Order: sequence, then C-alpha cells, then structure tokens
Amino acid sequence: MRRTVGFSLLAALAALSACDTGPADTCSVQVTPRTVTIPVNGSTAVRGQAFDCSGNSIGDRRVNFASDQPTIATVSAEGLIVGIAVGQTQIRATSQGQSDAIQVTVTPEPIDRIEITPNAPVLLRPGNPAFTVRATPLNTQSLPIVGRQLTWQSSNNSVATVTPAGDTRSAQIQPLAVGNTTITVSGDNGRQATVQVNVQARPLGSVRIDPRSATLTETQRRQFTLTLRDSANTIVSPAGRTVNWSSTNTVVATVDQSGLVTGADSGRAQIIVLATPENISDTITVDVVRRRIVEVRVRPVNPTTRLGVPFTFTAQLFDSVGNTITNRVITWRSLNTNLATITPGGVATGVSLGVARIVATSEGVADTTNMNITPVPVASVEVTPRSPNVLVGQTLQLGTIVRDSLDREVTGREIIWTSSDPVRMTVSSTGLVRAIGDGTVTITATARENGRSGNQSILILPVPIARLRVLPVPQDTIPFPVDTGKTLTFQVDPLDSAGTVLNGRTIRVSSSNPNVATAELSGNTLTVRARTVTETVTITLQGVNTVNQNEGPPVQFRVRVRLPPVSTIVLPDAAPTALSRPRKPAS
Repeated sequence: MRRTVGFSLLAALAALSACDTGPADTCSVQVTPRTVTIPVNGSTAVRGQAFDCSGNSIGDRRVNFASDQPTIATVSAEGLIVGIAVGQTQIRATSQGQSDAIQVTVTPEPIDRIEITPNAPVLLRPGNPAFTVRATPLNTQSLPIVGRQLTWQSSNNSVATVTPAGDTRSAQIQPLAVGNTTITVSGDNGRQATVQVNVQARPLGSVRIDPRSATLTETQRRQFTLTLRDSANTIVSPAGRTVNWSSTNTVVATVDQSGLVTGADSGRAQIIVLATPENISDTITVDVVRRRIVEVRVRPVNPTTRLGVPFTFTAQLFDSVGNTITNRVITWRSLNTNLATITPGGVATGVSLGVARIVATSEGVADTTNMNITPVPVASVEVTPRSPNVLVGQTLQLGTIVRDSLDREVTGREIIWTSSDPVRMTVSSTGLVRAIGDGTVTITATARENGRSGNQSILILPVPIARLRVLPVPQDTIPFPVDTGKTLTFQVDPLDSAGTVLNGRTIRVSSSNPNVATAELSGNTLTVRARTVTETVTITLQGVNTVNQNEGPPVQFRVRVRLPPVSTIVLPDAAPTALSRPRKPAS
C-alpha cells in the first residue's frame, strides 16, 4: 500500500511539472457575432477569441482583424466595423496563424427626412413654363445622402404633372388646369416630403351665351353654350371657374349649371350666367309656348278591382308629336255612379258589383276605360249559433257570418253545407240540420268562390225520458208481497212526453235494503229477488241520460218479503209423533 501511494504522488508531481512549461499555442480563433448587417456610415463591434488545443479560451492572446474589401467596410484593430458602401465583404480575425471570418452586409444609409426647395406654395397659371423643384435626402445628422433614387408623384395629374430629372433629385412641375394638387417625393425607405401646388387662372374678360334667344314648348329642352375669354381675349375653359346659371322665372323655364334650359309653362324668362369673382355676366331671353293636347290615355286599361277597395287611375297627356304634357288639369267622372264613384284625383271606389265606365278629360280631349268591380274574396266563414245542442228528431237552422279580406261582414256569397256524419245528422243546402241519431256531428260551411270554410260541432242528445211506466202498476199503500227466496218481475218502459216508448235508455235501479231484497233490470224486465229476512223494502227506479244526469221523476214502490206458508214439518233423527195442527203463520 505504501509503495502504491508513493508512486501516485510522483506521477501527479510529474504532470504538474509538464503543464507549467509555458503559454499554450493558439489552435483556433472564433469571431462573434457570426453575421453583421450595418448601413453605410453605421458601425458595430465584433469580438475575436483565441482557443488552445483543448478548447479553452486564451484570454490574453491578441487577435488581429482585417477586411477583405475596405471599400465596402473597414475594421479597426479592436474589431469596430464601419460601413463604407453598399455591398458584402468578410472580416477576418487572425492569431498565431489561425483565423476565422464572418460575413458583413452593408445596406444603404436610411433616409431620415427629405427637404424640398423651394418649400413655399407655388402659384402657377396655365400656359406658364414648367416650375423646377429640388429634393435633398438627409440622414439623422442632417447630412445629405448621395446616390439615392427618389420617386415623384402628383395627386391630381389633371391640374399639374411632375417629371423627375435624370438623378431624380429634381423635377419639373407642369401646370395644366386650374386647381390644387400635392407633389410628393418619396425615398426608398418610405420617407416622404410634399409641396402644395395651386394653379390659378387669368381673370376673365367676358362671357357669352349662345344662341342669343330661343322659343321652347313646355318640357322641351335646349342646351345653351357658354364662351369665356380671359383678359387677353383668349378663349379659356370654364373648368376651375366659378360660373352660375339662373332663371328669372323658374315657373316658365329652369336652367341647370351646365346651361341646359327646360321649358315649364307658357311665358317669358331671362337666362343669366354670372362669372365670379370678376362679376361678369350675360343674359338671353327664352319664350315658352303652351302645347296643345291631342291625346289622353287612361291607365290602367279595363282593370278589375274589388268592391269597396279604392283604386287609383292615372291619365297621360300627349302633344301632336307624341311628347307627354304635364301640369294640366284633368277631370275625372264615372258614367255609372251606382256602380263606382271617383275623386278629382282619379281614385275610384266600387259601390256595387258590375262594370263601370270611367272618363278622364283635359282641355276637351277625353279617354275612357272600363272598371270591372268584383267581390272582395272571402277570408273567413263562421257557422252560427255556436256550440248548439239538439235532440234526436229535432231540426235546427244554422247560419253563417262571412267576412272578406278587409274584415268586413259580407252577404250574398254562395255557401256549400256538408255533414261529417249524414247517418246521424243531415244538412240542407240552406243550412237546415235534422238530427237522426245521437252523437257529435260536425257541420261545415264552405264558400264556393275560394273554398274558405268554417265548421260547428253539434251535440245530438237522445229524447229525454219524461216518465217511467211500471207494470204491474205499483200501489202507493199496498206493497207487493213475495216469499223469501222467490222473485217478482215487472216490466219497465221509459216514455217520452208523448207516451212513446224510448229504447236503449239507461234506468238506475236500487233497493233500500239489499239484505232484504235486491232489484236487477235486464232489458225492460225488472226482477226483485227476496232474501231470507222478512221485511219491507223500497225499490227505486230513475231514468238517466248519457252524461249520467237524472231524466224524469223517479218511481218508487214497496216489496214485502214474507215467510212461505208451512204445510209439513220434518224433524230429523226423531221418532214420528203425532203433531198438533200446524199454526197458521202470522199475516
């Protein structure tokens, strides 16, 4: 163990001695960051680091820098890179024969702002020579940037155009028409500058309307022309000039701002044009003559309308050349006032069914048309009375309430009557129903013209029981006798008020004491069965209807249960003996 420890210590001392022989050699160099992008005149620093063969950095090892193309970018000994011109180059770092390189891209110097000279509003007149402006792009230090392309644009090329020179730093503005436009110059990075251009015109010297006079008919139009001359007596365009047209009598003639005159009514009007701010004007005379009506056309032709619903007619007036005439008085009348009336405005209303003749007249010329008046269609049919009940054999007259689409109650419409069950109830063409059998039947009333319908459910009740007939007829004071264990039978018939037997009716039967006697009805036969208890009971009969309500007065009679008479007595398990005379049972 001691030998091993001693050997290990010696080996460690030898290793330490080997590591302390001197500075390590440079095996590699690395520059960070790996890529650099800077603008012209921009700068940034990079760092170079030397590494030994074990990959450890050598902190005090000097690294030298150099640029492959110093005309594009330079680098200082400390690694400060400065952009010189647009392009790409490599920056190399070297130490003890080892090197590394990174890519450097130099972009154009950004434009911070653009100056335009002169930078005051430019006042130009049409016909003047082009006006030159110059633009200078500046960096953030307000120094001019050379070699950059600029673009020019006019916001309104109809007022003035702009044409750049070869180096794009200057441009010529050519005035074309009176108005305003904005000249914009833009750099390649979106920076802009503008100058406002106001193109003014020479003052006017005269205005003239042609022709000098005109005669029009109503609604006829005539385009007048306007000639403007400036102070140099040169004909100029009205574009950009303030020119106002007016009429001294708009009832006779109107004029729009293009000089289009329209006749309105007979008479005379002066047409005036005024140019401002020079306040120069011209005036002509227009005469408007009245056109003669040669044709009246009523529209629509031969319409069909509903009874009582207002309907509007119109009339067109035409002159001899087929032009329409307006603003004339039209008189309306109905030749059949018993069928239709019409207002002065041409609104006709049918008052009864038929065909009425409508006439429109203007200045002695007339036109007519037919107006076919038809009923307003049925909208609803209601059957009356509501929820009626009838007895078998009875009749009932039904009616209807018919309303049209205007919710008006109308009459005279043909109604078709139908029964949902003619076996139980029939209905005539006039709505008279006849009940044949009990139950519920629906009666429907339908308008023939359009199938609108309404219905009514009718409950048919059986003829009520007026009284019950019992045979044999019960006596009020004498009960029917019956021996115990025996039965009595009766015939029970329900009768109506006329004494007719009603079949298929329900009769409720009860006994006042079922322990003494029970009662059961089968068909028309009532069976009373006596039990073993001797006593008098009351049997009650009551007619009831289909809804279990009592019909007619009840019938009651009494039954007396008695012991049967004894003829012999047998004593079981005893020797025969002489018997005394049997006792007569008590009555």
